[in-house]
Amino acid sequence: MSEKNQSNIYRNLLYLTQIGLSMAIPPIMAIWGASWLQERFGLGDWVMLLGILLGIGGMISNLVEYIRLFARRAKKTTPERTSFNQRW
Repeated sequence: MSEKNQSNIYRNLLYLTQIGLSMAIPPIMAIWGASWLQERFGLGDWVMLLGILLGIGGMISNLVEYIRLFARRAKKTTPERTSFNQRW
């Protein structure tokens, strides 16, 4: 395997790991925070619902940013098409 292929594999593995963590951590932290608020201040169940919604919103926001990043990178690496019978 060439060194360039190996570095691409490691880069893609890093992106995959980062996307997974970016999707898992916001809901977990929001639910943990909502649970802490319920125990600490005796708030109702609506806090947990709010935590779940905020966690899902953070997860979706991170996912959209990654999609935009990959779209920009794909646009930069895609070569322009050239044609020999192009009309000016």
